[in-house]
Amino acid sequence: MKTTYDRIPGTPYGIYQYENRFRYGMDAVLLSWYARAEKEDVCIDLCSGTGIVALRHHYIYRPKKTYAIEMQEEMAQLCMRSVVHNGLPNRLHCLAGDFTRMETSFVPGGVQVVMANPPYIRKGHGKHSPHAQVAMARHEITMSLNDLFSFARRVLPSGGRFYMIHRPGRLGEILSLSHAYHLPVKEILPVSSRKGDDPQLVLVSCRKDGKADLVLKTPLFVYENDCYTTQMQRIYEGAVR
Repeated sequence: MKTTYDRIPGTPYGIYQYENRFRYGMDAVLLSWYARAEKEDVCIDLCSGTGIVALRHHYIYRPKKTYAIEMQEEMAQLCMRSVVHNGLPNRLHCLAGDFTRMETSFVPGGVQVVMANPPYIRKGHGKHSPHAQVAMARHEITMSLNDLFSFARRVLPSGGRFYMIHRPGRLGEILSLSHAYHLPVKEILPVSSRKGDDPQLVLVSCRKDGKADLVLKTPLFVYENDCYTTQMQRIYEGAVR
């Protein structure tokens, strides 16, 4: 299957992707900006695909170490190929497999940040792509929101951060699970195409054992007069949040 090597916006890095399969989009760019990390943090990127969030996030925040976990072996292999090409094999590790079976691979409390850009569509809903890679990237075929919260709860220390990007229609489940797993949602940032439009995406920040004091942020607008807004342009250029 033919691959391309594409520049990762806001970084000097590049990424290998399949030419005619699932390719990264704006949601990955947004999550890699939104998920704050410190220099000594260990981070995990769940549902990593070809590693776009992990690679871009690593350049922006320079955490101590990042693990990119992806179910699909061929996608994880592309991730590792990009990591090696960009000279990062000692800082960024691509793991192939089911993250729900990897909880014991990490010391409980040994990870400070978990990020996830998961499939948005519930299992049993929507029309599946005939291509397995695309279907698994879009539909909850092999994992669920519950799995994400369970994993984050185990590996994070008290005060650890869990970030995700999702669709607004799943917020009810996200809020319910965040309460059940003692990972309260601290902040929601809606993302709308333009002023006056309903949000298409939400960026969500959770903190393990945090207080239930949710902040709903002013929406982030992507476009103005058919161009990126100033804020969106800064995000693409690699701004730190």
